[in-house]
Amino acid sequence: MMNAPFAKFTFDLDMSDGLNKNASNNKLDKQIEQAREQAYNEGFRDGEASEQSRHNQALEQAVIKLIDKALIIAAEREQTHKQLMGQAIKLAKYIAVKLSVNLINKQPETELNALLTECLSSLDNVPHLVIHCHPELAQICEQKAKEQIKASRFSGNLVIMADEEIALGDGKIEWVDGGLVRDSSQILQQIDSAIENYISAHNLPENNEIEEEKMKTAPKAETA
Repeated sequence: MMNAPFAKFTFDLDMSDGLNKNASNNKLDKQIEQAREQAYNEGFRDGEASEQSRHNQALEQAVIKLIDKALIIAAEREQTHKQLMGQAIKLAKYIAVKLSVNLINKQPETELNALLTECLSSLDNVPHLVIHCHPELAQICEQKAKEQIKASRFSGNLVIMADEEIALGDGKIEWVDGGLVRDSSQILQQIDSAIENYISAHNLPENNEIEEEKMKTAPKAETA
């Protein structure tokens, strides 16, 4: 049996091809892993940004709704305040007129006495003084006027003129070059005008549920 001849080993076998392939595969795996990690990180950041954006939008919408609601409440409160102001003004006028009417009914000569006092404080040498009043007040006015004239410097004649067209508590005092008038209806008109100007200037509502009967003119006394 013949022995096979030995082959000479020359150390010229190239083994780098397998190593290069392994290195390439490792490098590719690292690149894939890095790309995967980068994609994950970018996706996570994008997800966070998207979530934060949705959160910010939801918060912004909530703030806008809250502001709108606050503005509505403020407007309603202002309107309510204006309504209460308008009603308070009308109510104050209503009460004042009621009190005035009651006072005039109890003491109808008070206003005329006040007018007469004002006249006599500045009248000296006038020939006569004429007092116009409601018939029910003629006698009382004459008596009160004579009492005041005694304490004044007036030396002329006193004339009392009864007039049914004059409301109870109203009156007019005249002398040669002047006179004074107390007209409750005119006073109420001036009050109404002042109230309307105030309401208009402050944009207050004019419609109120407050009853205003007998507020335009003071009642006149019944005559037999």
